[in-house]
Amino acid sequence: MGINLKGILGAVAPTLASMLPGPLGNMAKEAVTSLLGLRPDASEGEIEKTLATANPDILLKLKELDAEFQAKMKQLDIDLEKMSYEDTANARAREIATKDWTPKALAGLVMGGYIALAVFVLKANVPPANHDFVVGAMRIMEMSVVLVLGYYFGSSAGSAKKDDTIHKTFTK
Repeated sequence: MGINLKGILGAVAPTLASMLPGPLGNMAKEAVTSLLGLRPDASEGEIEKTLATANPDILLKLKELDAEFQAKMKQLDIDLEKMSYEDTANARAREIATKDWTPKALAGLVMGGYIALAVFVLKANVPPANHDFVVGAMRIMEMSVVLVLGYYFGSSAGSAKKDDTIHKTFTK
């Protein structure tokens, strides 16, 4: 299929999707499975399959659920963006404190692998039978590069929020 649960959910319900990997993930998953009529211990594959074939009414209800969660988080004074930032900051602080070379080595491996794969795709004549595999590998490497760049240079979440604020200011 190529698209994971967070990717599918992120297109319709970004607040719920952002909660999935974190400490509030079980709460978000339970809400989504309940809305979809699945059992609470449904696998990500089952949820993905249900979301991929969901009708517009279900998607609308999912958007409404996302808005409710956003309101609840605000009411409870839980800042999801801050939680995500603190998680990244803790990882960076750990790397500095332990002088661990592993994140740098992995980042180098990801960047080198992406460049090597890109050069291969540009220079090689990929047989049609392998096209989907190569495209999938490129997508995985592109997502990995985004994660590496986000880790070392910060995410674009703050930038997106700033752009949204500017847009709202000038469109009133």
